[in-house]
Amino acid sequence: MAVRWQDLHASARQDLAAALERGISATQLALAVAARARGEEAGPAVAAATAEVDRLAWLLGGRLAVVDPSGQVAVREALSTAARIGDFEPVLDIANACEEADQSASRRLDVQDRVAHYYDRALRFWEQGDLLSAAADATSALNHSPDEVHILSNRGAWMYQLGFPWAAVEDWQRAVCVDPRYANGWMKLGTVLAELGNQLPARAAFQKALEVAPAGWPYQAAVTAEVARLGANEG
Repeated sequence: MAVRWQDLHASARQDLAAALERGISATQLALAVAARARGEEAGPAVAAATAEVDRLAWLLGGRLAVVDPSGQVAVREALSTAARIGDFEPVLDIANACEEADQSASRRLDVQDRVAHYYDRALRFWEQGDLLSAAADATSALNHSPDEVHILSNRGAWMYQLGFPWAAVEDWQRAVCVDPRYANGWMKLGTVLAELGNQLPARAAFQKALEVAPAGWPYQAAVTAEVARLGANEG
């Protein structure tokens, strides 16, 4: 499972529908989202949809501030209009258009610059603690160059932290397939497989890490201990 920017926007529409189903009006929602995007409290009127408001504010006021700062101005104006006329859908339409414009602009770059554009932004999101945006932008980078080991490795780490261990497994398996001597990738793969209860493939991954590890590898002792532990469990 790879998180894409489209998935973030699809989730936003689900959040909108959920908030409306809970009896929050589009006007109340627009005012609350605008307030949260400014770092203010959403207010008691939307207490039944606090999580949805926070996620919408994150997308419209957090992610878009990085993806398209000029487009965020249009989003703020759309929120004001939504509060006045009671229609939130156009706000999400504008946000989606900002993402599509970013994707379109990147196509004018050569492939390596395109990959760098998205991966650099993924790292920026990661530094801000926005792992979903980081993973989505890593996916955009990998769409143009799927064998970038360092991007696969980091997306795997972000997906693991987001609570998607099997997505992490897929990324780390791909990383070690591209670079079989990537000892850290084998170690990460072994770690998550062991946590998932897959002891035999976990031990095999740890053993492979030891086989390909460079001299002075800092994780040598810890991985050796894991191989021994899993071997004892097999017995």
